[in-house]
Amino acid sequence: MNTCYDTLVADLRQSFREHKQSWEDSKVRYDAQLKQSLKSMEGIQDMSSCEIVDEYSKLIRKAEETKPLATRQKKLKDRLGEAVSNIATLIENYRTA
Repeated sequence: MNTCYDTLVADLRQSFREHKQSWEDSKVRYDAQLKQSLKSMEGIQDMSSCEIVDEYSKLIRKAEETKPLATRQKKLKDRLGEAVSNIATLIENYRTA
């Protein structure tokens, strides 16, 4: 029983090491791709990591701030559609009266 348990634990540890190594390799590869991508962008080359993070945070904040505007815009478009429909109904009623 102990031998079976020890074998299973050893297999689990080996599997964990393999998955961890695979993840670390992928991380290094994707980090390199990200760095290369950032280097190719205009205005980013001269920025430090902190400056890039700050710019990204500002961009995300602006995107979040525009969500309420998009909701308001949709409501206004709906109201406009209703008004146009009401005007068309009124014109039709006027013509038939």
